[in-house]
Amino acid sequence: MQLIKAKYIKNGKPSGGIYTFRSAELVVPGDKVLLPGGGHGIVVEGEIDMEWVKSYGEENIKFIDGKEPADEAQEI
Repeated sequence: MQLIKAKYIKNGKPSGGIYTFRSAELVVPGDKVLLPGGGHGIVVEGEIDMEWVKSYGEENIKFIDGKEPADEAQEI
């Protein structure tokens, strides 16, 4: 499991705040991902500080739904 930070994509561009998610597969900054609830996002930071996560509450962090396939990621 990997903990990452990602921004939602709105109108084809990263938008809004940065959110923390869990990922079952390896992702790196710049990868486009499917976020919980059907949103699209882009990874802005991989492997974040576990001490911060423990203070926030690990159980509150949702899993991404996976990486976007390369052909879909280009269409956003």
